[in-house]
Amino acid sequence: MTVKANSSTQNEDNKVLKDNSCFFKKYQQRIITSIVLIMAVSVWMFIGAVYLEPIFGVKPLWSVYTFMVINTLILIGCLWEIINLKQAAKWPLVLKLLIITMGIIFLWFPIGKETFGPYLYNHLWFETWMSMIVLFGFIAIFLLIAYRAKTFQLGDVLFVFLWVIYLVLAFKAVNFLMLSQINSVQKLGWPTLLFLFVIVMSNDIGAFIGGVIYGKNKLAPRVSPNKTWEGAITGIGVAMVLSMITVIVFLQTSNYNPLPFYEGSIGKAPIYIAYVAVVFILSLISQMGDLLFSYLKRNYGVKDFSNIFPDHGGLLDRLDSFSGVAIAGFIVALLFLNVI
Repeated sequence: MTVKANSSTQNEDNKVLKDNSCFFKKYQQRIITSIVLIMAVSVWMFIGAVYLEPIFGVKPLWSVYTFMVINTLILIGCLWEIINLKQAAKWPLVLKLLIITMGIIFLWFPIGKETFGPYLYNHLWFETWMSMIVLFGFIAIFLLIAYRAKTFQLGDVLFVFLWVIYLVLAFKAVNFLMLSQINSVQKLGWPTLLFLFVIVMSNDIGAFIGGVIYGKNKLAPRVSPNKTWEGAITGIGVAMVLSMITVIVFLQTSNYNPLPFYEGSIGKAPIYIAYVAVVFILSLISQMGDLLFSYLKRNYGVKDFSNIFPDHGGLLDRLDSFSGVAIAGFIVALLFLNVI
């Protein structure tokens, strides 16, 4: 009996090891790509952070220009993925280039009283009417070319413009949150982006783990069949815990405050309450962004926006949740800052 029991236990152990081996083998490429992406994001954040907290003794302009050029290239890739969603349309190349050019110019054109970043990016050199002229000029040229493209319909015009505006706002939000220098009390910069990344990543990881382990009830089967209510709730819970830990570390060990909640003489308790509310709202926005982009892919019959990242899809597949969270974080920052 003892021999049989030992043999049975050994077989169970071998089965567990085999299952774990299959699990890691199944997600090996996904894990490797995730590690590479985390390293790339770390370098990207370092480049932007150097501008506000120079390690070279001065404020290096190469840092902010490099950061913005990288964001511009990412925006180009995102716009290209949006344009190519409708493969059957076969839009003229000149129309695609015009859409991308429009996005680049709007990204570098200031909105309001933007004074952060390089001289080419702030409002000191132009007036608002310049933006309006460029906007109406693009609309006129865009409609002319679209009219000549037989497969381009009015709905396509609205679709493209809405997504150009959304993506430009997302990258403008990132530029603002990273490059804005407010004052010695209310700071933004890399802690803010790190805080937002923690919310998005912990939501994704928590939702994935919760869905795999005990997910049963489908969240939105017609949009994303693999997402479950159990996974969504787990994602929000994990995001709440990890994000608040991040906030506590920043507030207790340094002068950094990821969002500009002014502490003053009221103490940190109200600040933590505000963060709990904001993290919960941003977690919901993160998951809604994921569902929105999933609906977009399903509507156009594609699995991923592209295959740039093995087992991770394209740029928009990685920025689906973060884009909405960045815009929301930007709005929250504006509510507590009188800078624009």
